[in-house]
Amino acid sequence: ITPYPYARPDRATLLAALNAKNPNHEHPRLYVRSADIATLRQRIASDPILKSWYARVLAMADRTITVDKTPYAFKDNQTSPLSRSVPGRLYALSFAYQITWEQKYADRAIQELEAIAAWPDWGTRLDFLSVADIMLAFSVGYDWCYAAMTPEQRKVIRDAIVNKGLKRMIEEYNANPSYTFKNATGNVFGNNNWNPWCNGAASACALVIGDEEPVIAGEILERALVIVENFAGTYGPDGASVEGPGYGNGAMSSYIKWIAAMESALETSYNYFNVPGIPEYVYFTPYLNGPVKALNFHDSGSDDKKYLDVTFFIASKLQKPALGNMRKADIESGNTRPNVFDLLWYRTDYDV
Repeated sequence: ITPYPYARPDRATLLAALNAKNPNHEHPRLYVRSADIATLRQRIASDPILKSWYARVLAMADRTITVDKTPYAFKDNQTSPLSRSVPGRLYALSFAYQITWEQKYADRAIQELEAIAAWPDWGTRLDFLSVADIMLAFSVGYDWCYAAMTPEQRKVIRDAIVNKGLKRMIEEYNANPSYTFKNATGNVFGNNNWNPWCNGAASACALVIGDEEPVIAGEILERALVIVENFAGTYGPDGASVEGPGYGNGAMSSYIKWIAAMESALETSYNYFNVPGIPEYVYFTPYLNGPVKALNFHDSGSDDKKYLDVTFFIASKLQKPALGNMRKADIESGNTRPNVFDLLWYRTDYDV
């Protein structure tokens, strides 16, 4: 088997690309650019499908405005279920702000960011996925609400990203340079979902603050590219996941969002999308979905049918509208709910 020719750019190359693509601290840069938002605004106004999907996201943003900020709730080295709600809240609020330019959405997002920035930590080493969830949420909130923040607010949020997210990630890197597992659940070096989940979230943070915090961001971006190879190389040649459809979907969603983040912020993903098995994974989950349940195996969790939320992105990359039709049909039939990423990556030539 011929080894895949991973690019492995160094931190200087990565930071140079970031600064060239984003002069004068340009935002948004994560998953979407200002020109994309302007186009998307027009499409939401004219396309009934997008309008209905956007209404769901906007309703979540409006609900979030009326509820309290997420409290710190980690206990006994366990994941807080509340931490898992943070990305959804910040995605909806930040997206609503970008589309409407209504300050109330940015204000509530910033309140959430400042409250979580004040937490003593973002999770424990035994479940680093909580740290990753919050890092990814902060990357989107900081990037998409950047224009609405004061310099002081940006510093508070950026410092939290560095001290409670990226420095923790560096500790994980340095604690185990032999790339072996530290515990029974997984780690940031492994070949399971933890790897793209954690490295993708840290990379997203590095991409949105790298022009302001180049030292730590450069280290994260460079090391993550190499470490993610441990995960990516397990999917060839046909795209099957050893983790089953549940964790397999979570892992691939994280990996593709990592790809998408690099493409929007750097204008390249250094060909990591084309690692054998990565594009083919999009067929894996549909083949395991039966009429009522999914064919479950490994530690996949429930046997409910699974749906991949980055299918539109993969369909566009592969130029295969049939894949987009499949995602659109699943949403329109009520099998799964649309999210912010569906709105970003949906194309109008998908006809159910």
